[in-house]
Amino acid sequence: MKKLFKKYFLQFYMVVSGWYLRQVLKCRSRCMSVVFFKAYIHTFKLFPSNTLKVNSNIALALRSKIFDLSRPADECESVEADVVLLEEALKLDEATNKAISRAFLVEAFYYSCGVTTEVFKEKSESLIEKAKCYDAAVIPIEYDSFGPFFKEVKTDVKMLKGEIKRLSADRIEKEKLKQIKPLTISSGHILFAISLFSTLFLVSGVIYTKLIFGNLGVSVSDFF
Repeated sequence: MKKLFKKYFLQFYMVVSGWYLRQVLKCRSRCMSVVFFKAYIHTFKLFPSNTLKVNSNIALALRSKIFDLSRPADECESVEADVVLLEEALKLDEATNKAISRAFLVEAFYYSCGVTTEVFKEKSESLIEKAKCYDAAVIPIEYDSFGPFFKEVKTDVKMLKGEIKRLSADRIEKEKLKQIKPLTISSGHILFAISLFSTLFLVSGVIYTKLIFGNLGVSVSDFF
């Protein structure tokens, strides 16, 4: 009985532990999304002449650089100069630095969850040091603080998506206006419209008179 209980307990523990770790990884992914969103929003002011696609690639390339993620080499090289400019600009933005720091904190928490080894412990400590490079006041995530932390990240994601949607709509509207040439009306256009209207009025009057008198059996040409 004791062995059976131990077996089911271990199975339950593995299921719960696996679910919890997936939540931590999901939180890490959203933290990285926050960094991307913040970087992308900065590109609207930093590179106003770029297309939305190009600015998105710049922000993605910078996120990959920060978190050491793989990206196609040719895609990164095409925007490398702009990535450097964006990176320098973001160093001055406290909110973005905190967002980067949070992503490293979540990853550090992941390696400290469950059964830890010396390798995992070193990895976790290394990630915490990286987080401190962006925000010296960071506090490592604990089990009891992870829930509120994750909730705050979800709120940030929702807010930033709304901001990007608004900025993108404004950019698209401005591009549409650029494609539509402004309508200019000169005095010549006005005189032409008046003369055209007068001519059409006279012609329609003649036709109307001819039809009326024609129905009465009178030929209008007899009066000319």
